[in-house]
Amino acid sequence: MCGACGRIIAADPVLGRVRTAREQLLVAQAVTAVSGTLPGAPKVTATGDSWLVSGAKGRTIICGTVDELWRGVLAATGTSRERRDAFRKLMLDCTSTAESGSLVAEMARAGVAVVDAAPGLL
Repeated sequence: MCGACGRIIAADPVLGRVRTAREQLLVAQAVTAVSGTLPGAPKVTATGDSWLVSGAKGRTIICGTVDELWRGVLAATGTSRERRDAFRKLMLDCTSTAESGSLVAEMARAGVAVVDAAPGLL
């Protein structure tokens, strides 16, 4: 919990306990760019200390961590195994092309981990 505002701060393995508005925006842009290559992909918007995932059917999800963000994007993208596999491939490609240790690489690794940890998620 933050002593100044009294809000609970979500522990995020990618961004840590302190995140900047710039990091929030970079994550939103990167997730939208990666997921935007799939039909019906949601739009991700940085909103203060969280993200808003807006799906094609008007469904919105508020996400406080990068892991939650990937789960929200996956849920909004679709339920088929083919989509999940395509999404995983996109994230792996992103991981391999991004600079090692960069925010984009770490974020993509987190996305792969979310898909791998919960194959029945969709």
